[in-house]
Amino acid sequence: MSDPNDLALRKQMLLQRSAVQRHVLALQVDHALRPAVSVVHRARVAGQWVRAHPALVAGVAAGLLAWRPKAVWGLLPRAWSLWQLWQRLRSAQS
Repeated sequence: MSDPNDLALRKQMLLQRSAVQRHVLALQVDHALRPAVSVVHRARVAGQWVRAHPALVAGVAAGLLAWRPKAVWGLLPRAWSLWQLWQRLRSAQS
């Protein structure tokens, strides 16, 4: 039969080992997800800036439309697709 002190020591060692493994896993996940989180953060900041400066954004868009109308019209389908994707993602979040 095993000594109760040995079992208690083994249990404590296993608990410490599990804690170290959880910490290492958390660091690995943080390292792996950091680029994606950074992109999302930058997109949010950009979105907040656009919402705070709608007249400036509209002026730039009008200037681009006057300067390069074919290029702007060519981008509209992609922009519309991105807008629809964004709306779907927002509704899925709710």
